[in-house]
Amino acid sequence: SFPGMVGVLTGITQGGIAVSEKVWYKTGKPSPHGSYKGEADVFVLRDILQYSKTKEDAIKTMQNADRTWGIWVGVGDFSSQELNIVGYQQASAIAYNDETMPEVTSQTYYKDLVYVDKHAQPSTDDSLPTVLGDLYGNITLENAPIITQYHRTGDQQIAFWDFTPKTGGTMIFAIGRINQHGEYGPEGGDDMSVWKAYNR
Repeated sequence: SFPGMVGVLTGITQGGIAVSEKVWYKTGKPSPHGSYKGEADVFVLRDILQYSKTKEDAIKTMQNADRTWGIWVGVGDFSSQELNIVGYQQASAIAYNDETMPEVTSQTYYKDLVYVDKHAQPSTDDSLPTVLGDLYGNITLENAPIITQYHRTGDQQIAFWDFTPKTGGTMIFAIGRINQHGEYGPEGGDDMSVWKAYNR
């Protein structure tokens, strides 16, 4: 989050609900139509964390909201051990799973794994499906940072959740930082991605 902001971009509750968002761009088409009239996305996500008990509650909250701008929302919960990605836009809020998401993204299908990459959708970039395929069947909280580093996603913030019963729900969170010139590295440094969240 940002100083003074009371909304949510990414979060998890003690009750085991987690949300995160990603901007929604469409390949070769305008982004989903939006408006400032309605409840800001960050407040809808906060409502989910405050009031939802299950991911189904969270999805219903998004479907009933007075939606404004288009984003992708990942929502999962401890009780179901599942994640849905919701195509959240002013006109609708549609929940996708591992079987239905590839129709939207044109990305590789992996059973029980739902994902959307950092690019406009549908995406032709194969970096995320490649690293997910390499780790498929063994994606853990410990090796999840490899995925974001390989895909180079998460400049400002990144979070990983482990909802497995053995951990009881664990989260790793990283925040990127910038220098006074808005660069993700020390002044005069050679690598201006060193302070991006995915590298921390």
